[in-house]
Amino acid sequence: MKQQKELPAANTDTVHSFCDDSSQFKTPLILGEAAFHEIQRDRDHLISPTWLANIPQSIGYKSGGKQKAETWQTLMTVLLPISLVRLLSSQKDLQSQAIIRNTMNLAQEIIIASKCTTSPQPAAEYEKYMKRYRKTLKALFPNFDSFSKPNFHLALHLSALLLRFGPAHGWWCYGFECLIGLLTHLGTNNKLGKDVLKSHYCS
Repeated sequence: MKQQKELPAANTDTVHSFCDDSSQFKTPLILGEAAFHEIQRDRDHLISPTWLANIPQSIGYKSGGKQKAETWQTLMTVLLPISLVRLLSSQKDLQSQAIIRNTMNLAQEIIIASKCTTSPQPAAEYEKYMKRYRKTLKALFPNFDSFSKPNFHLALHLSALLLRFGPAHGWWCYGFECLIGLLTHLGTNNKLGKDVLKSHYCS
């Protein structure tokens, strides 16, 4: 069995400067550059099961490009909770505690919504954590109106969808996105319709 690596100790200066002052930014920020480097350190020391999506070193950087949904899922349900608890659990200020609660509520709802089975109880649990997430989000960003965001509105309907259609694995868009990804790598002649068919099958 592979020996578990010991997580690095938190740098005190880094913890104290963990949160950026959001007043100086057009878009409010919570995680500063120092916090980002701490999360990267945890990533390098994390030993995870092979079935979990790998979190690339480039995540968070512009050069890293777009990441797959399963990468964000691993980040939000595994790595980020570990890092935030390690760095902020000893802090007693209200903002640090709100960050931890907000992240844990989001992680819980993602885990519940991603299960391969469902029933009225987990659907109700999902709705409970979703409402808690919105509440803690409001505490962090008082001026942020989550009701006006389509994704937040749709997320509130997910508990009903789990009851009506079953586990999200059966009807989410990962399969379609995978197919689109495959199609983008197909060679074409940059022409539409029958010209594409002719170029592949009639030449």
